[in-house]
Amino acid sequence: MNIWFEDLLRFLTQNPNFGLLASALLTSTAVVCVAKTVALQLRRRSARARSIVWRIAMLALLAVGVWRLMPEAAPPVAVVEWRVSFPAALPDEPALPALVLPEKSAWQRVLMFLEGASIQLWLGTATVLLLRRVLRAWAGLLWLRRRSDQAPDFIQRLLWKMNAPDGLQCRVAQRLHSPMLSGWRRPVIWLPPDAAQWDERRLGVVLRHELAHLQRADVAWQWLAQCTACLWWWQPLAWLALSSLRNETEHAADDAAVLAGESMHDYARTLVEIAASLPSSLGKLPGVAMFGGESVQRRVRELMKASQWRGRIGVGALSLISLVAVILAVLAATKVEFKPKAPMYQSEAKLVAGGLDDKVENWQAWRDDFNGTITETLESSEMKRRALERTRALHPDLRGRDVEIHVSLQEPQMQGSSMFGVQALSEDREYARVFLDALLDEFIAFRQAIRRQSGGKALQKLSQDERANPPPGSAESRDYVAIQKRAQPATEVMQSGLVPVWKLWRKE
Repeated sequence: MNIWFEDLLRFLTQNPNFGLLASALLTSTAVVCVAKTVALQLRRRSARARSIVWRIAMLALLAVGVWRLMPEAAPPVAVVEWRVSFPAALPDEPALPALVLPEKSAWQRVLMFLEGASIQLWLGTATVLLLRRVLRAWAGLLWLRRRSDQAPDFIQRLLWKMNAPDGLQCRVAQRLHSPMLSGWRRPVIWLPPDAAQWDERRLGVVLRHELAHLQRADVAWQWLAQCTACLWWWQPLAWLALSSLRNETEHAADDAAVLAGESMHDYARTLVEIAASLPSSLGKLPGVAMFGGESVQRRVRELMKASQWRGRIGVGALSLISLVAVILAVLAATKVEFKPKAPMYQSEAKLVAGGLDDKVENWQAWRDDFNGTITETLESSEMKRRALERTRALHPDLRGRDVEIHVSLQEPQMQGSSMFGVQALSEDREYARVFLDALLDEFIAFRQAIRRQSGGKALQKLSQDERANPPPGSAESRDYVAIQKRAQPATEVMQSGLVPVWKLWRKE
């Protein structure tokens, strides 16, 4: 599994367009999952609160798509990098004879084409889908306008009693099955032809429902959601978010109509009566239709549930919505990048520490304790801090780098001593060598300091988190430090003679 994952990351790193698609997929999936989780948490609250969550999710998806396709529009506030290592060639590698590469297979040629044209394919398909929706809506409204008449006067008077806006029109269109609202600057309520024979109760239910859509600007939000879904045409979760927004929009409009004065039972009965006369498929309507989305059975079931939060948000839901808005904003502004790992270089040293007395009791435990103390001292954060300060003081021109220190116990070279292998890993070859020099100098100075103190108290004060037992020894004992350094890439097997070798012998 790890090998497969590494191969996938390496593939995305080598193909930046596929990497951008993968980054967009991860971010958009996270946005929809967060919105779905919050919507489930608000399932006992109002549909109005859940519709706000999905509106924020659609805005976040739109921002993610724009920032991925046009990175210069708004730079991300955070970057999450997944780095993968590549095999590097050895320095001074002899030139290889020219090879005749085999012809690429059909699958490889398809991948190369898709990698080069993936962004154009994304944008091109999104543009075609959006233009198709716009032209279809425009043609549908034009067709309705030519085959419709102004609503009868009693319907206009009923709208006036409901305090409808002055610019609102109401028209009766031929061959229209479901009531519908269109336009946000010049809104129009479209009614089916048999609306002229409806009684005042049924008309009141329909008109209050459409006025609720108008008051909540559902037409504008539905078009924004349509644009977002067209942009993310290849992301199934984007269409799930669009469907969830439509459903919650209808539930919220039902709640608003009931709260505006309609009886809950009369409203539910009217929904069932109108739905019974509708054809099995209504098709795509150029507006916010009262029917054609979620099933009427579920709408009635949600409507009949007793809820004290109908049409209300509440402080708790508002706090949760504010929190999800912040989370989705951070997700939208976070970019995932696939980059190759920087080459790591290591500077190696062999250190021989003497001072062991093989005549003491329990000598094996004493030696293990001594070796553990040396290892913990070299790897301690305090020793690294001292080495960093020394490096900055002696080499102010070097740029600071992260350095990893690893100490391993090796076979002793002489009786009464232990040999340690010390490695400093860094992205900069020179910095790794200089830092290891400073670390060993600080270690020697520290050993000299603790020998002048009784009981090894300085060793106990080395770090608050790292406690070690001081090694026993006398002032007459001698410490031999043998250091052999070399710098090389940590991921390569270096051969002798490829890098310079430094030798330094010190004797206290």
